[in-house]
Amino acid sequence: MQKLLAALLLSTSLAHAGNATIDAALAKELAAKTIEQVEARALLPARQADYDAAKQRVQGFLAGDAPAFDRKQLYRVINDMLDTIDSDGHTMLWSREVTQHAERSVPPLDVIPSQVRVIDTQHGTALVINPPAISTSDAKAMREYIAAMQRGIAEAKGLERSCALVVDLSGQTGGNAWPPLLVLEPLFTAQNSARFVDRHNNRQQIANPATIRNFKKRVGKVPPNALERFRGLPYGVVYANATASAGEMLAIALQGEPGRSRSFGAPTYGMTTGNLPVAMPDNALLLLTTERYAFGDQPVIRGKLAPDVAAPAQDAVRQAAEWAAAQSPACKARVAAR
Repeated sequence: MQKLLAALLLSTSLAHAGNATIDAALAKELAAKTIEQVEARALLPARQADYDAAKQRVQGFLAGDAPAFDRKQLYRVINDMLDTIDSDGHTMLWSREVTQHAERSVPPLDVIPSQVRVIDTQHGTALVINPPAISTSDAKAMREYIAAMQRGIAEAKGLERSCALVVDLSGQTGGNAWPPLLVLEPLFTAQNSARFVDRHNNRQQIANPATIRNFKKRVGKVPPNALERFRGLPYGVVYANATASAGEMLAIALQGEPGRSRSFGAPTYGMTTGNLPVAMPDNALLLLTTERYAFGDQPVIRGKLAPDVAAPAQDAVRQAAEWAAAQSPACKARVAAR
């Protein structure tokens, strides 16, 4: 089921909301701000009538002079309203407990470098990187993630003979796409065609050099990027059924370099919309879906991303490595020099 991941996240948020009550003034403030943000910035509802009816249910729930309301039920009716947005089930309100858990969700720093390895193919050696998912937006945690990933690349045994690259997105199950995107920065050019598309069809480049520079300033100094050796070269990309949300944004950004990549594996999860986190009353977090994705002026992307080459999970990385090495001018030069 396409909305399974969103449903799991939502059910977790509702469970952690508990049965405690919420002060009436705070409850009304939370609902009002959610409605304001949705109507000002979110993608449009799939059916306006469904949104209008759900909005009335939220307002009806809060009607009257009760001093407090059931917190869990409030989150439920608000999230029922958010589910009417045409966002692949991606728009949701997280309770403070779930938000705090997400902010602490950083992959173990000593494990991150292990997500880098090399594969010898008949055409040359390929470096394979599998950046793990990261949920937090804390600057220090993002900087440590990026540094650990870059350290793993720089210290990978066999990097010096690697002439091709594979980006394995099977571990990108959702969260924050920007730290891994910064790791992948050398792969992107100013000609990248991947675009954010808002509710008014305004389009903005995803891998925008200025945006990446600003993100670098935010996270602070990180080590030199060893992926520079692959700048301008073709690369393979691996998709999995669990590649979702932030992982799909990365897949689209990588695909936005025309003619330089080929994808292998299985169709992605299908949550191909972009979220903006908005701090809310009650220490909640609104994951507000404000954009879809597209390539250039093409129609927006909806649903799953299909790989160029379908491949079983156990074979996808190997096939991507073989293709990338066969296409790489650096690998061809090494073969010719033998």
